[in-house]
Amino acid sequence: MGADGIRSVVRTLIDPTAPRPRYVGFLNTAGYARGLNLGIEPGVNHLVFGKRCFFGYVGHPNGDVWWFANPPRREEPDPAELAAVPADVWRAQLRELFRDDDVPALAAIDNTEQITTGWVTYDMPSVPAWHRGRTVLVGDAAHAVSPSAGQGASLAIEDAVVLGRALRDQSDPAAAFGTFEAARRPRVEQIVTQGRRNGSGKTAGPIGRVLRDATMPLAMKAMFRGDRDPFRWIWDHRTDWDETATT
Repeated sequence: MGADGIRSVVRTLIDPTAPRPRYVGFLNTAGYARGLNLGIEPGVNHLVFGKRCFFGYVGHPNGDVWWFANPPRREEPDPAELAAVPADVWRAQLRELFRDDDVPALAAIDNTEQITTGWVTYDMPSVPAWHRGRTVLVGDAAHAVSPSAGQGASLAIEDAVVLGRALRDQSDPAAAFGTFEAARRPRVEQIVTQGRRNGSGKTAGPIGRVLRDATMPLAMKAMFRGDRDPFRWIWDHRTDWDETATT
């Protein structure tokens, strides 16, 4: 079983021509700000499109704040180059990105003792072959999704349930793997596409930012009017373990 992530070796053994991970146009970084006490409801995610960088944060009941940011980079950087950036320089770069934003990003950065070094973010184009013989891919090895979808771990857990059910109900592993792929591929590829769409606003240029900021409030109100939720197909997905897996 190839559960070896986005740089999967097993994927290349199944198909040497499999696509490579695809850079999504921004980095990830995060930190934990102690004693910030923003007065926000604990456990509620706050997601903000800043003027230069996307910022997210959530409060702990004790007042601490976990946060992340997605600094945009048009060209894919060398991970070694990022790792070599001194901590004080990285902190200063983040502060510069948020200097004109009315969000608690600067306070979070200043109250974080150790900020993670930026890392490069990817998703996976459609992987043609998920299995061969008695070998199968699951999770990011088969369908890595941008973190903008917020579904990476969830999809891997779903894979485990669906694959386990298929192996339970079919004696031939190759047949079980085919059943697993047929059940999972449509959903995961739709979420990969959605994740890439979600992230596109994080890398908008000056004109794109103006258009995004002008239209997004109206679009969000229309999309979520009443009890409507256009993303319910993601959140409300269920797999019935007691259902028999068939080809």
